[in-house]
Amino acid sequence: MCRINHFFTNWIRKKYTRRDAEKAEFKARIKELEKNRTDTVAENAELRTRIVKLKQDIDELKKEL
Repeated sequence: MCRINHFFTNWIRKKYTRRDAEKAEFKARIKELEKNRTDTVAENAELRTRIVKLKQDIDELKKEL
């Protein structure tokens, strides 16, 4: 009986260890994805600003013609 309990205790401990490792990997991946999202949002804002500026430049050139 003691051997069976020891076996299951070790088995459960290994399962929890694997689960904790996977959980840590998922948390790291989520953090990376959130950072990438922030970078993408900032880049999109910058591109929108450039587009507005280009449209203004085009309008000014049209007025000059």
